[in-house]
Amino acid sequence: MRSEGARRLGEWLAERGRSQRWLADVLGVRQSAVSQWISGVHTPSLRHRIMLSGIAAIEQAAWDSDAVRAAVALARERAMLAANEAAT
Repeated sequence: MRSEGARRLGEWLAERGRSQRWLADVLGVRQSAVSQWISGVHTPSLRHRIMLSGIAAIEQAAWDSDAVRAAVALARERAMLAANEAAT
C-alpha cells in the first residue's frame, strides 16, 4: 500500500512535468530509487525525506503507513487516558 507521501510525490512530479530522473539527479540517487518511493516499495531515508520536504513540501509524516499512524494515534489516546486517570 502506498503512503500519502508516495502518492503526493508522484502527483507533484506530474503536476510540474518533472521526471523521476530529474528528481533522482537533484537528490543524488538512482531513478529506480525514486520509482520505488513513488510505487510504495520503499520509503526514502530520513535524509531524503528532509530534502523532499524542502523541494516538494511533503512532510516526513506523510511517508508513514496507515498502520504506523494508527499505532501513534492509539499510543496518544492511551497516554491521555492514563494522564486523566492520574489526575482524578
